[in-house]
Parts: sequence; structure tokens; C-alpha cells
Amino acid sequence: YSGIFSLYSILRLTTNQRAAFITSLLLGGYPWFLRAAGWDYPDGAGIAHLLLLLLLLTIATQNPAWKMWFFIAGFIHASLLVTNPFWVGFFPSWAVYFILLNRSQGKLSAKEIILGAGYFIAGNLCLVLITGWFYQQVTGNFFFLERSLNTSVALTHGYRDYNNAGVAI
Repeated sequence: YSGIFSLYSILRLTTNQRAAFITSLLLGGYPWFLRAAGWDYPDGAGIAHLLLLLLLLTIATQNPAWKMWFFIAGFIHASLLVTNPFWVGFFPSWAVYFILLNRSQGKLSAKEIILGAGYFIAGNLCLVLITGWFYQQVTGNFFFLERSLNTSVALTHGYRDYNNAGVAI
């Protein structure tokens, strides 16, 4: 539901309440969205994180406390990437969204956007450090992404080996 409420809030802030309500109802009943949210692969969590990230960036363009919203957006962004690193590919889309939204709203100057990027990075680092600290307390190892990255590298090498052998996957 966080994805639907985030979409509603984004559209309410950028368009009007009627468009936000109708679009959120349509998304809430869309079978592929419900499938992503209901199965055990992290697609649903990624969609919810991405919509929440877009909401936070939308609020940052309109709120006087934009530094805090950038920091929280960075925190959510790190959570999105830890959930599934595949989502890093969407970086250009939400960056362009923010730039175009800020251009139409005209709220933040270039200096404030650069400072906001710093707060965004700080939010990312904050979550990574907190998660790493917790993981170290439990396992004795700070690098909590090690297993995921090792698996990704192993699968990449396996794919390359299959591909070189001429085996269709």
C-alpha cells in the first residue's frame, strides 16, 4: 500500500486530487502491480521504494525543510539498492524527474540542488553504515553485501562460460 499512497501523494502535489485518486485506484487494481506486490521476489518492495523515493524528491522541491527530505530520500534510495541492486538502472529516470519537476516548480537553485545531492549521499551512507554496524554485531563482518555481490559475480562468470561454450540459456 505504500506504493499506492506514494503515487497518490505525488499526483496530489503535482496535479490535482481527482487525478491522484483515479490513478491510484487504477494502479491498486492493476493485476501486474498486485502480482509484483504479492509474490516473494523483491519487485513489489522495489516499486514501493521507488515511488516513495519519488514522493520524497517531490516534497523536497516544495518544502522549506528540503535538506531533511533529501536526506530521507537518500536513506530510502540506499534501502532500494540493498533490496535489489538492479534498481540502480533507474537512477537516470528519477534524476530527470527531479530536475524537470524542479524546473517547472522553480523552487531550488543550482547551489541548493548540489547541497541537496550531498544530503542525499549522506542519507545513503547513513543507512549503509547502520546496516553494516548491525550486520557486524550479528556476524562479525561489516560488509553485509559481500554474499550478494559474490553470488552476482559467480552468476556472471557462469553465464559468460555458458555463452563461450555456445550453450543456449
